Amino acid sequence: MTKQFTPLDKSAHSHLKIKPAISHAHLLDQNIVPLVAFEFGFAGANFPLMFVKDPSSGEFRAIGICGFEDGENLIFTKDKINSRYIPMDVQRYPFAVARDEENQRMVLCVDTANELINEEEGESLIDSEGNLGKRAEASQQVLKNYVEQEMITREMIRLLDEYELIQPAQVQVSIGEDKRALNGLYRIDDQKLQELDDEKVLELHKRNYFPAIFAHLHSLSQLQHLIDLKAEAKK
Repeated sequence: MTKQFTPLDKSAHSHLKIKPAISHAHLLDQNIVPLVAFEFGFAGANFPLMFVKDPSSGEFRAIGICGFEDGENLIFTKDKINSRYIPMDVQRYPFAVARDEENQRMVLCVDTANELINEEEGESLIDSEGNLGKRAEASQQVLKNYVEQEMITREMIRLLDEYELIQPAQVQVSIGEDKRALNGLYRIDDQKLQELDDEKVLELHKRNYFPAIFAHLHSLSQLQHLIDLKAEAKK
């Protein structure tokens, strides 16, 4: 799907409106969804949470698994959403933030190619007084929280990696006679977690990381939910 993010301009975009709906069109051809740590408990009750390694930086990122193949999303489909929790990455869309390098500040952007953006239906992006409309303002707050939570999540993952808790995940999936291995995924190693010394356990406790850790581990049982959705889609 083509995306056309541009900084929201009170003059240039005063004629644009946004339909009162949630847009997950940007995820239809993605088999993962980005997540931040505080979402783990909610998201993990609906789909499995894993980690992937950024090939350019070598850093791990937290993601939700939504499909088994490239371009496949079994959770956020064209016809329905198979999740009771809507991740912040979906809540904020079609808005995003970008850094204004000249002024060193974060700028609210909008995907003008998104299905919700139009000139006739919905709430104005910019109100009659030149201020952000309610939807744009609410999305700006979601994004502000999201950026803050990304920093918290990045620090949590950094420490988990430092403690060597994040290890390659051996994931084998069987759908009927179709058997496959999911590569490039990482998880927290149960055994290494149990073997942590008291000092490291205390540090994780002090930082309140254990709720996210256990939510991640519990979420792995949701692989069966994905398998069931895949089997249903193949009928």
